[in-house]
Amino acid sequence: MINNYEEQNILEFNIADEFFGIYITNILRIIEYSNIRKLPGMAGDCEGIIIFDNTIVPVINLSRILNVKDYHEGEKDKLVIVKKDKDLFAFHINYARKIIKLDDRMIFDDSKLSFVKLRFYENQKRNVYIIDDNELIKYFINKGADNDSDN
Repeated sequence: MINNYEEQNILEFNIADEFFGIYITNILRIIEYSNIRKLPGMAGDCEGIIIFDNTIVPVINLSRILNVKDYHEGEKDKLVIVKKDKDLFAFHINYARKIIKLDDRMIFDDSKLSFVKLRFYENQKRNVYIIDDNELIKYFINKGADNDSDN
């Protein structure tokens, strides 16, 4: 029997006690959370910027965008550097857990956010929300443009 389902690799990570995942196709690197430069007038979802490979990279606060309760910065926090077209973005996460494989049958649309899908692990009885980084970045850019037009 031929399996017609597409398998994909996902980086599973935590923000507070919530489990999330992101497709690894656009991930360039995972680095320590440090040297965030705050700039005046930045939107609430942007924590600041970092310099990565001589490029200015905005740091996106996923806990704010995803409305994660009981979030706090920790010593294991990381930045996931992703590439969208020619631009770089950094997602602030608490803890990178592992790379998992899943296929299309395991992902369900169950979110009010267009860039999040729900994945349920039968064996571990927990939900992992899969983030479409391309859609998240579009959301972040459009929200920033909306904030600019309000000023």
